[in-house]
Amino acid sequence: MDSFSVKATIVILFSFVAGVSLAQESTPARAAYHLFPVDKSCTCTVAKARTKTLESSELTKGKKVFQVFRDRKSKRELFRLELGSPDLKWWHYGISLEGDFNADGIPDYSWYGGDDTSDEIYAFLSSGDSYRKLDIYKSFELEWTRTFHKRVPDFADFGLDFHLEDIRLIRDPTGLVLASEYTSILHPEATKRRLRVRSENFVFSGQ
Repeated sequence: MDSFSVKATIVILFSFVAGVSLAQESTPARAAYHLFPVDKSCTCTVAKARTKTLESSELTKGKKVFQVFRDRKSKRELFRLELGSPDLKWWHYGISLEGDFNADGIPDYSWYGGDDTSDEIYAFLSSGDSYRKLDIYKSFELEWTRTFHKRVPDFADFGLDFHLEDIRLIRDPTGLVLASEYTSILHPEATKRRLRVRSENFVFSGQ
């Protein structure tokens, strides 16, 4: 093999190795986020008004109360949620988890609001310079319909038969997946079953 062929082979091998390395770097590592961890001091879902990157305040507009979240450095509003009315709103609410769920270098968040009868849960996923609100319950409810072709349970109503447990957002090289186990409140001895929702079936709602 002449010197030109040797150099060409080296260049090709180097390009291949570099390409593999870049591909590995550009592929997000697998990660699983438990979106609604439990505060052991109260045996309740974590809900914070302030995190490492966010701070919040409440805003009343007419008959509605909102929790407004702003970037702690720039003070720019990132998103807001309706809490109810001045006379009736969630008892417990706020950010449950902060993390880079979609691996774009920008923090994402899960949010919880609830009382003793029902709750709401969302994830806020960064999209450029704004956020998209992922409606977690609606995503699971539509997946239930696709999977079982039966009446959809209202997972947010604590009085109904079915309850979602250990809600996770899983990131792998194929994208994001919502995963949870559901169990029967009336029949807790029943075997838990899993629901998984791929990102193309996520339900996003307006803010």
